[in-house]
Amino acid sequence: MVGCVSPAFVVACGERDRRKWQRAIVLGLVLIIVLAANTSVSSAESTIAKWKADANAALSFTFDDTSSRRIIQSTILEEYGLRGTFYTNSGWPMPVGYYAMADRGHEIGAHSTSHVDWRVTPVTPENLDAEILQNKLEIEARTGQPCVSYAAPFGYLDSNVTAYVSQHFLTQRSTLIGINAAEGHPRDPMVWDPMFLTIAPYTPYDIDATAWTDQEYVTNMRNHVEDVVSVRGWAVEMYHNFGTENKRLQVTESAFRAHLADMAGNYSDNIWFSTVGRASRYLMERENTILETLLQDESEIELRLNFTGDTLLFNESLTVLADIPDAWAQANLIVTQDGERLPLSIVEKSNETFAMFDALPGRGNVRIAIEIMGDASLDGYVDDNDLSLLLASWGEVTGWGNGEFDGTPVVNDNDLSLLLANWHEGVPPPMGNSSIPEPATMMLLCCAAAPILLKRRRFDTTRRGR
Repeated sequence: MVGCVSPAFVVACGERDRRKWQRAIVLGLVLIIVLAANTSVSSAESTIAKWKADANAALSFTFDDTSSRRIIQSTILEEYGLRGTFYTNSGWPMPVGYYAMADRGHEIGAHSTSHVDWRVTPVTPENLDAEILQNKLEIEARTGQPCVSYAAPFGYLDSNVTAYVSQHFLTQRSTLIGINAAEGHPRDPMVWDPMFLTIAPYTPYDIDATAWTDQEYVTNMRNHVEDVVSVRGWAVEMYHNFGTENKRLQVTESAFRAHLADMAGNYSDNIWFSTVGRASRYLMERENTILETLLQDESEIELRLNFTGDTLLFNESLTVLADIPDAWAQANLIVTQDGERLPLSIVEKSNETFAMFDALPGRGNVRIAIEIMGDASLDGYVDDNDLSLLLASWGEVTGWGNGEFDGTPVVNDNDLSLLLANWHEGVPPPMGNSSIPEPATMMLLCCAAAPILLKRRRFDTTRRGR
């Protein structure tokens, strides 16, 4: 009968609809998963490295007391490409050329004006100013650089003195033994404390290092460095003079040289050799900087290093590991901060691809993008602005920002060819140029292209004449 539907038919239809809905739901879930996988840039996150250049540890060489021998020691460090921190008594006779060590990359730290012994000298405001503040101000006046680290004379740590030091310096090096910035080391539970920097064992302070052979000294120091690397910590070595007459404070020059050769030759790839001031700045900046990802898509990444400290004092660049799509590893990338190009390298860590570079916190956003030949202005688009920059620097020795693209480093017709070959490549800025150059720009293009066309014509004519 028309209009009559049997119960069996209703059940059958309901079962088919139920199966259709199940299939639709399953397909929808699969589609969501596929889309999520295809639109995800990467599972890793951009981070700030524990140490400069993503090293596994840091190592500092420090030397106490003003002496002409410090100048000799500084030149020995330089032979191995290293720099040191020299804790200075500004009230002692000053050797000629002592403060010039700062011009060669060494750090001049404070060690009190007269090498004061607070166990016998009253800790009064007047004495603190005379011994510590004046020491700092004199060093800064002579070097023209901030004096940010202090070493306690005789290794004596007084709570009132330390409180005063903390008002004027970033760090105070002690003579306590340990690893700085260690995290749960089984034999050394001490952690990073800027007012109680520890020193490495086996450095000549409370032991007779002169009794060891050169190889024994190298081995003992290497064992400590291996411990430091295992916890990604910071070793600070302390020295006075070379020789054997004062066994408690000295090491032989040959043993010291052997140690430097071992460090520079075998650990340069995974240890950051730094002055105390630079390492302290890095740690403090890292602890107080938040890395924020503002934009991350298939064409560019934009980051910001948020830092609220004093950017004039904390001016040590931080090493950033920016997570990038795997495909970018085969492309030419460009990293800029506030329009200034930064050196970079591509690294692989835990099966993820990163762009590694150094950037200053609190100094503007960082942009990572695939490089476009001809984009002198670094705005992601090749246009008449880039052409104007190139022509204004024609024939000059300059850099990318003025049109030098091929690394010669003179701006010439090769650079112009690269720019013209990529004309209007990239994404125009929000208020960008139209796709057709303005009349003035068109004239510049014609004038600029003419020499290249003539050169090619002469080349073709020469080939036909052969």
